[in-house]
Amino acid sequence: MPEQVNQSAHITVNGLSNTKQREVKVGQVAEVLGARAEELFTIIQDILKEKNLFEMINGGYIITGGGALIKGLPELAEYVLEKPAKIGYPKPFGSMTNVMQNPKFSTVLGLLLESRGVPQAKNKNSNKQLNNTEQDIFGRFSDSIKSVFREIF
Repeated sequence: MPEQVNQSAHITVNGLSNTKQREVKVGQVAEVLGARAEELFTIIQDILKEKNLFEMINGGYIITGGGALIKGLPELAEYVLEKPAKIGYPKPFGSMTNVMQNPKFSTVLGLLLESRGVPQAKNKNSNKQLNNTEQDIFGRFSDSIKSVFREIF
């Protein structure tokens, strides 16, 4: 939200390839990001209303992904969508590190679990199966990430 930032502050923005960096006012960035976020929430609201789902959402909204960390985004979502909103963090599983418990990893972690067909836990026995499956998946994922870092560094 532009009114929540230091209007005179500047940040350095990287240009496209083969172009120079440039200074941009933080207020201008906030104005553009705020307008696009408001537009996105309005589109979500319109789709939910079109499908007669808007009134069925009682608990509110969970915002996730890297963009969820933009200051003031949950408040803007609450204002536009007229229901509570909060930032969602991935639920820890397997040998997941604290670094991965960040909204920006929610999508990839969810897709990883979905691609492996990890079942939803419903009782104690399925919890045990879920934990073993999650550990296997995350272990393989972790090994893949480590090998990528070894190659790079």
